[in-house]
Amino acid sequence: MNRLREEMKVVPRPFWVAAACVYLSIVLLLWLLAFAKTGADTGAWPVWGKVLFSAGMPLLLFIWVLLIGYVYGDARRRGMRHV
Repeated sequence: MNRLREEMKVVPRPFWVAAACVYLSIVLLLWLLAFAKTGADTGAWPVWGKVLFSAGMPLLLFIWVLLIGYVYGDARRRGMRHV
């Protein structure tokens, strides 16, 4: 796990902040949509399903933003074009 921590340090701090902001905003949006009483299909879902959907789906975007940050940071570390 030490190697993973070293590699995660390559991701610049602004990308961590951006990933967290993206995650929290999408979670909030999905939370509001999942628990809204608008007659959508999610009305029949159990509560745990709504919570898992609202918190789990944005993880893909969170990881994607971090991967972009890793590629950017790694290119800078290797002296390659990073823009």
